[in-house]
Amino acid sequence: MQKSNDARIRAVERLPTPHSLKEKYPLTDGALRTVATTRRAIGRILHGADSRLLVVVGPCSIHDPKRVFWYAKGLAKLAVRLKDQLLIVLRFCGDKPRTGKAWTGYWSDPHMDGSCDFAAGWMESRKLAAEILDLGLPLGCEFLDAAHYQNIDDAISHAWLGARDVGSQSMRKLASGLSVPVGFKNNNVAGVRLALDAMSVARESNTFVSSNDMGQLCSFTSMGNRLAHLIHRGTDAGPNYDPESISDSVHQLQDRGFLARIVIDASHGNSRKDHRKQAGVIEDVVGQVMAGSHYIAGIMYESYLKEGSQSIPEDLKTLIPGVSVTDGCDSWETTERVLREVHSRLSGRPR
Repeated sequence: MQKSNDARIRAVERLPTPHSLKEKYPLTDGALRTVATTRRAIGRILHGADSRLLVVVGPCSIHDPKRVFWYAKGLAKLAVRLKDQLLIVLRFCGDKPRTGKAWTGYWSDPHMDGSCDFAAGWMESRKLAAEILDLGLPLGCEFLDAAHYQNIDDAISHAWLGARDVGSQSMRKLASGLSVPVGFKNNNVAGVRLALDAMSVARESNTFVSSNDMGQLCSFTSMGNRLAHLIHRGTDAGPNYDPESISDSVHQLQDRGFLARIVIDASHGNSRKDHRKQAGVIEDVVGQVMAGSHYIAGIMYESYLKEGSQSIPEDLKTLIPGVSVTDGCDSWETTERVLREVHSRLSGRPR
């Protein structure tokens, strides 16, 4: 009898389970302490009990584990020096959301050639995450695909839903069960409304179907994520890091009984997709903190070893090492200068 399902499926391949990946690349006791300590600290920052500024900084997306680790080593040292004013978390994004057909990130296509070697992407990412955590540097990532995220869910200290996904009912429900503080970016067109609606779902208990670490489909009932928070990333109409936009969102957050603390994404709409403007956004945001604003919890900042971005060439041997293949990033030198300046300014705050 002819099958009526999978009519357009060319091939099916079994993949390693999250359990097997975690057994192959387990987290050390030190790494687990870094994760647990940072999750608690981020929660305190979001509640205003810790006066430090959360800084989620790093490459737009992973594509070269070796050089990401080089970047992480420098950032780990800087994080220690600035820890009294800044809680620094490395962007660890293996998923890349796309509007059309394009490279979707290291977790799904690590060789950047359309071969979609998921197993290699997952294993190398898991190994890299464990190595970075052993430096004492916590990780944050965009929550885009639960199947990818679950392979490193024990290694992450902060997660966020992007502008495209805050409208997804399934992603909102899944976010309610994540073990980390979760940010919700405003939508490109609909502003903060979709993000606030997403938070209203994620903060409450939900029941949803997903796979467990053994790869078995299960029904999960979450407790709700009370550390759901808003991220301003600008819109198609322009930036929203200004005091008026923040004040408007704070009133809406307070009206709904949500955490009235906002993280500002210095990239995307707030920099009008020009990485060179990120430093100016950060300077303005820190100025608001220095002027007495209690509603800014942190910043997000796209940065890598070298400035700018590059397209993925047909001949991968011509890739420029240390340059982003997705959004443009500030160089390491610029990043270090910017974060040191932020630290210096915040050190002058009255206690």
